Amino acid sequence: MRRLLLVEDEEIILKALTRLLERNRYEVVAVGDIGAAEAAVPDSFDIVLADLRLPGRDGTAVIPMADPVPVVVMTSHASVRSAVEVMRTGASDYIAKPFDHDELLLVLDNALSRNRLSARNRALEHDIARAEPSTARVRDTALHSLVATLLEATDADAPLHLRGAPGSGREDLARELHAGGSRSDGPLVVVDGDDGLIAGLDRARGGTLVLRHPETLPPEALDALVGRLGPPDGATRRPGGAVFRLITLGQGTVVGSAPAERIDFQEHEIPPLEARRADVELLARGAAERHGRRHAGRPAILSDATVALLGARSRPGGTAALERTIELAVLGALPPGTDPTALADAPAEPFLLPDEAFGSLPDTLDLDAYFRYVVLRLQPELSETDIAARLGMSRKALWERRHRMGLPRPSTGPS
Repeated sequence: MRRLLLVEDEEIILKALTRLLERNRYEVVAVGDIGAAEAAVPDSFDIVLADLRLPGRDGTAVIPMADPVPVVVMTSHASVRSAVEVMRTGASDYIAKPFDHDELLLVLDNALSRNRLSARNRALEHDIARAEPSTARVRDTALHSLVATLLEATDADAPLHLRGAPGSGREDLARELHAGGSRSDGPLVVVDGDDGLIAGLDRARGGTLVLRHPETLPPEALDALVGRLGPPDGATRRPGGAVFRLITLGQGTVVGSAPAERIDFQEHEIPPLEARRADVELLARGAAERHGRRHAGRPAILSDATVALLGARSRPGGTAALERTIELAVLGALPPGTDPTALADAPAEPFLLPDEAFGSLPDTLDLDAYFRYVVLRLQPELSETDIAARLGMSRKALWERRHRMGLPRPSTGPS
């Protein structure tokens, strides 16, 4: 059900709109002015519908509070000039009173659809940005020679299963195989086995489909996948007519699984990071440089003692946990409120990340521990918008995760 914040000061209109919207599968929170709208946390909703003329402040005042949630503005002044003024303030759309109920529902649906498309584009951009270091994480490591071996040893279209512990570099390896393979000009689509596969089948046409957790595929999704992997050859599907290269990722073997009974996989094992001690130094130094630039505007460097400590440390979670360890150490070493944009014109001299920056980090750096540490570290000095940007998420996603983890923002500090 879609959550809608309704801002309307006329009680009769407010009640009528609430009934209409609730009948059409909206969960409605109705308020009468901008102050109440702000208290309702507008960016935690899917969409905002606000009257233009409200007591105190116009309805357009909710737009920056709700960003990136779309705001549709209702106005009694149906003129081109008022419409232009409303849209210039950042409204997603407007509708003039009196309006037809179906017209209102259509305007809301269109605003939601545009916002979903925009969110997908932002997610894609974020995924591309997240994927950019994959080459850096593979170059000169033990995985680099494995990429070359697999490119030479496997058919360009052969379904491939990469088996390894979480954080061993399975997805990085898959991305590099796509980049070095014959389908590199096509799209790279990464999906999970239990959801997202059906939509990914068409998007991966001509490229590579990377499928996490193939063992969780429901029967209907497996049927759809097998249908895209070419004509049948006995009991299995061969890659001869495949519309994309299939690479699956998992901790265990696919031998004996439902997918393996119908897809002719080649399978390779990736050694865990803890067995690749030389890789730890390369990855740690690269992560320090990247996260130093991101959070401090200049690269961070590690001492030999820190590198030795990281290499000796047992690290459940592999490369992802190492990345989080370095990033949290960089954050912990910076003065509160450091703004990397303010340092953009400063000399990019590297700074040494002190050994003690690693001393206060939690032992288990799962995603929840990472989120908790970053939020508590940054909230005294940074706004929610800035924290969300540091975490690579929207303000709405930050708000939702705060409440899910019991981390409401204190009343003090910037908002």
